[in-house]
Amino acid sequence: MDAFQPFTLCADDYALGPDIDAGILQLLRQQRLGAVSCLVTAPRWLQAAPALAAFAGRVDIGLHLNFTQPFPGQPAWPLPGFILRAGLRCLPAAEIERDIDRQLALFEQGMGRLPDYLDGHQHVHQLPLVREAMLRQVARHWPGGKPWVRLAWPRRYRGLKAALIGALGGDGLRWRLREAGILCNPDFAGVYSLSPEADYRRLMQSWLADLAPGGLVMCHPALATVGPEEGPASTGMRLSEWRVAVPRWRHHADALSRARQQELDYLCSFDFESDCRAAGRLAVRFRHALLR
Repeated sequence: MDAFQPFTLCADDYALGPDIDAGILQLLRQQRLGAVSCLVTAPRWLQAAPALAAFAGRVDIGLHLNFTQPFPGQPAWPLPGFILRAGLRCLPAAEIERDIDRQLALFEQGMGRLPDYLDGHQHVHQLPLVREAMLRQVARHWPGGKPWVRLAWPRRYRGLKAALIGALGGDGLRWRLREAGILCNPDFAGVYSLSPEADYRRLMQSWLADLAPGGLVMCHPALATVGPEEGPASTGMRLSEWRVAVPRWRHHADALSRARQQELDYLCSFDFESDCRAAGRLAVRFRHALLR
């Protein structure tokens, strides 16, 4: 066992839909995951939280900070505009900080405690003003021991999409975490097209081959046989907009669902175990990766 290098497999978007929750819970039962990120602004969060809480103490459970995914009665920023305004430092910082505090409260309401770590939906927690607001809330809510923070900053080139995500605030967040004495993963992988045409096993093999010890691989599994919640309410659209957009949306949703199912099938399989052994890797909780 000592010959194996640890890494953390982290599943995103818990509570976004019953299909995603079912996939994540299946991986938890098979002891494949080391961390789960929760989308607490989703309407089903409080309904979905108890099933995840049963695994507390066995995996790290984190808050997936959300500013860009709309839900009924919860408008959101379009991602390009959010990134632009963050870069220009013209986001409403006080509003962002209040929203982080609200999301921490929702997490506590569902789990009965603070999260083990923080990250961001579409990695926006790394952006200027957002990261500073997040760190102020960490100082407020964790006066003693601090959570860890997921850093979407790959140490080596893993494709253009991964490089762009890392460039959008990753290095800045890394230095601020170091100054604050907050731990983060030393490497990051798992970014790809989220297309069902992608060879997910080959991608995972490449990530396992060059990931730094203690690094993190994110994943987006779902059990496609459990129907996602479809309709205007699930997207935040008006009914008239939904009727126009539904053919295009359903095509995209079907492709994404197949990609998520493909991830789940592989991560549940003997092939994933075999690939980890071949790469000399051991999937563990992030906190355990730090102790090795």
